[in-house]
Amino acid sequence: MEELKDIYKRYLDGYCSKQELDYLLKALSEHDNELHAVLENELKRPAPTLDDQTEQILSQNLKIVKEKIRLEKMERGRKKSIISVFKTNKALRYAAACIFIVSLFSFLYWQYQTNQLEYSQHAALKEILPATDQATLTLDNGTSYTLKELKPGQSLTQNGVTFVIEDDGSLTYSTEAGSEINDDEIYHTMTTPKGGTYRINLPDNSTIWLNAGSTVRYPIRFKGSKRIVSLDEGEAFFDITHMPEKPFQVKTTRETIEVLGTQFNVSAYTPSSVVTTLVSGRVKLAYKASEMTLQPNQQATWTDKGFSVETVDVAPYVSWQSGWFIFHNAPLSDVLHQLERWYNIEIDYNNLPNRRFYAEINRNLPLSEVLDMIQANSKTTFEMKGGKLYVK
Repeated sequence: MEELKDIYKRYLDGYCSKQELDYLLKALSEHDNELHAVLENELKRPAPTLDDQTEQILSQNLKIVKEKIRLEKMERGRKKSIISVFKTNKALRYAAACIFIVSLFSFLYWQYQTNQLEYSQHAALKEILPATDQATLTLDNGTSYTLKELKPGQSLTQNGVTFVIEDDGSLTYSTEAGSEINDDEIYHTMTTPKGGTYRINLPDNSTIWLNAGSTVRYPIRFKGSKRIVSLDEGEAFFDITHMPEKPFQVKTTRETIEVLGTQFNVSAYTPSSVVTTLVSGRVKLAYKASEMTLQPNQQATWTDKGFSVETVDVAPYVSWQSGWFIFHNAPLSDVLHQLERWYNIEIDYNNLPNRRFYAEINRNLPLSEVLDMIQANSKTTFEMKGGKLYVK
């Protein structure tokens, strides 16, 4: 009896296993007395919240129960209708409790079998978490450090420059006063994997945010008349300290971006198409004989055909740096490419529907919640199968 009650309680709380559910179903047909005792206790519990489909099933069965009670009263030909409201209500409540358990258990047992794959997929998606601060730092001598394994406050020194892990996980470079410095130009390379992001504070107080799947190369000390870094792959947001006497340059595989002091984003995931979005200040783009200057809220795209410029809302292009996905009429393919990099998953792009999407979603949510939002706001559905996400 106690075992039956315990299993039933776990069922109501959502922790009932398949084996326990089988036991309860068997008890419905083999242990009437015990079942009645459980039902009596059930009458004292508040009614549970049910989904629409279960509610409909119960409603239909309750109508049948009520009709049987009415016919039974007529057949007995009772001359007195002295049945108190309490007893009538209790009879109906008892019937409701009976039909509740029988119909609900039967329905959920069937649903349990048919929804196991979907449940497992959703559980697997919940385990796919967003990107974290992780990157690999490679020194000029080939030595590499996995930065997430270093503790805050831990530092290294090279050629008079100290680089230290901050409390927020970022990496800061600073020059030591009175340190010995040679004339060699020393470069470091920072690489973020898919599912990783990182922030670098350069010795001139400029800051670089690296998005997932990106690589940037930079000197640990800016020498000469220019400050030059290279974005070899991926995407980065730059917040550059104003130094008119020493312009800042970002080189990609296709262009050179020169700034005096500004905030801008460069996306170079596709080598054949580099997109530069200017938030503030001024930048000059150059590739071979082609040059152009961007103003705030302008975006330049370089392809084999040259530069094209348009005025844009910069928020969707730079929001990743502040922890948001912002999709404004974004093609579904663009949305999925961002999710693929951020959550380090594989997506099947075959037969992708031609849809556009509007949403503003926190990038710190698990993948399952992000996909739920996309499904709720579009006709798109997803299925995780064999470690790959399929779009329907």
